[in-house]
Amino acid sequence: MKRLAIALCLASAALAFGDRNLRINEASAPANGALLKFDSTNWRGITTTASDIDALLVSGQSFGNLTLADGSITDASGAISFGDENLSTTGTFTVGDALTVGTLLMADATSATIATGTLTVTQSAHTVLGEGAASDDLDTIAGLTATDTWLVLRPGDAAQDITIKHGTGNIVTSDGADYDIPDNGFVLMIYDGSNWRLLSAGGGGASAAADVTFSPTGTIAGTNVQTALAEVASEAVPVSSATPTYCVAFTIPDEPDDDAQHYQIEIDDTADFSS
Repeated sequence: MKRLAIALCLASAALAFGDRNLRINEASAPANGALLKFDSTNWRGITTTASDIDALLVSGQSFGNLTLADGSITDASGAISFGDENLSTTGTFTVGDALTVGTLLMADATSATIATGTLTVTQSAHTVLGEGAASDDLDTIAGLTATDTWLVLRPGDAAQDITIKHGTGNIVTSDGADYDIPDNGFVLMIYDGSNWRLLSAGGGGASAAADVTFSPTGTIAGTNVQTALAEVASEAVPVSSATPTYCVAFTIPDEPDDDAQHYQIEIDDTADFSS
């Protein structure tokens, strides 16, 4: 059976077939134009060029349950799963009501140096060095300005004492006092839109077991545990399991204006704190 090839020459740019179906022989279709798109008036072949793809994937186009729109991809079920694929972005990742993660990891802490009392931060974790490789005061934190930003700081050099200054710049501590970051310690802070607030601190203490030294007599004038214990330790009377148990009482105010709380330290093989 012979096939008849027919060429149509039209005076107008449109070809009408009424209610008939239009079939294009795949072999005769252009190499890069085998797709057709109806442009509300005519059917036309499209290529794989960017302009034609953009024309095909218009905003609001749906593919199965996925809907593509300008700046968003949504699913009819309300959830999109990427399986075990890794996702990365250099932009801002915004979450609405809740974010559930298996493990939350911060980027590795990078070093930042205080300059004239100011520390410029670029991420949520930094090791801190003093200006001129010396002990220094931290008055102001600059760089991150989004409200509710979290920040973890720890010393970058044990030989440099870093003191967080309350109220000198834009840093506020909970007790209104300056805070020295221990050599092996850290601080956790949050930005409230105006000030960086010290939420928590940790670390410090001995890196190995050691004798506790104190005097069973005398007055302890320390106003916090750190200074009180330092005063006890200065008496150079070693305490171990072979020596009697001694008790020493002192007063520690929780807050500058609060009623004083009384504590007792009982020292034998261990030191127990009780109120």
